[in-house]
Amino acid sequence: MIPWKYSKTMKYPNNNKKTAKFLAKTVLDLVGVDKSIDSTFCELFGGLGYVSRELKPYVKNIIINDIEVYSSMINTAYMSVWIPRHIEKLLMSLNKNIGFKTGLIYKYYSSEGKITTPCFSPENAMKIDTIRTQITAWHKLGVINFDSYCYLLTSLLEASVRVANIQHTFDSFNSPIHKRMYLPLELLPLDRKDDSGNFHIQRSCAKDYINKIEGDVLFLNPPKSGCNYHINYHVLNTICLYPKVEQVEMFGKFNKINYKFKHTPFHTKRKYLENMEFILANAKFKYIILDCNKEICEPLHPILSKYGEFSILEHLYNIRVRDVARYRLKTTSQKHSYFYLLEKKGY
Repeated sequence: MIPWKYSKTMKYPNNNKKTAKFLAKTVLDLVGVDKSIDSTFCELFGGLGYVSRELKPYVKNIIINDIEVYSSMINTAYMSVWIPRHIEKLLMSLNKNIGFKTGLIYKYYSSEGKITTPCFSPENAMKIDTIRTQITAWHKLGVINFDSYCYLLTSLLEASVRVANIQHTFDSFNSPIHKRMYLPLELLPLDRKDDSGNFHIQRSCAKDYINKIEGDVLFLNPPKSGCNYHINYHVLNTICLYPKVEQVEMFGKFNKINYKFKHTPFHTKRKYLENMEFILANAKFKYIILDCNKEICEPLHPILSKYGEFSILEHLYNIRVRDVARYRLKTTSQKHSYFYLLEKKGY
């Protein structure tokens, strides 16, 4: 049998977990480490906000924008200045809850539901339904505030990923069913830091929001795939919007979601360049760090030169992949990540 160990953190395409410390150091070299300085950092395509988490103890003002519902919940939980001490007692209470009921997750995403390929075991699906309902009830009754609500919901989202029958995202299911689907769902405390500072979480289209903000450093990491990430993470959005979502419409063998707005504004090279130039032109930030996609690097150089002087940053890090032949994990050669650092004219 293949030895297996699950990660406590959520997998996410195009995330900056491996490069977060490098990017945070780059930002601090630009704005300084002194938190008394009124500096502002913004992630316009926030995702899970790994860079902002690293900067939380050092930068006074942090803005995270992302159009996805689950992203705003997770970032609120990790960026909140203070969480009540009794939050872990609430987690224990939710873990011990034995009055499980069937609901939306059980109906659509369990092996007993309507889904073609199961995402959760029936027991875990019922746990998710019950715990999600309880978190909402506590919030409505005033037992927990909004920050605590996001904290508990984020713990549930991360617990759901750990027991989901997925290879990487929720449109890539394991066949045959992976054994992690039968692990008991357990809510764990978040690995976060309480720290003073100002943070703002926004859910807006990047092109609409860029005209409303200003600051010192802007980090751009637009989607590199052709589709919006809500197609990959429809389960997490469903859990966040629960109980507002009454039904889930899926189609095909791999349970695709039929969204009206499937493609991102960056899904072709031409659109990428057009929309990126719009953002660069309207960004009121002194420094802009752009995650570089090798396919569009060269065509982007004239656009960057139009708005200031730029340099290319390189970061090397190790990645781990499964060695199928030997049934173990091994470290491969270093992976290269490239970033543009633009200093805008007039700032």
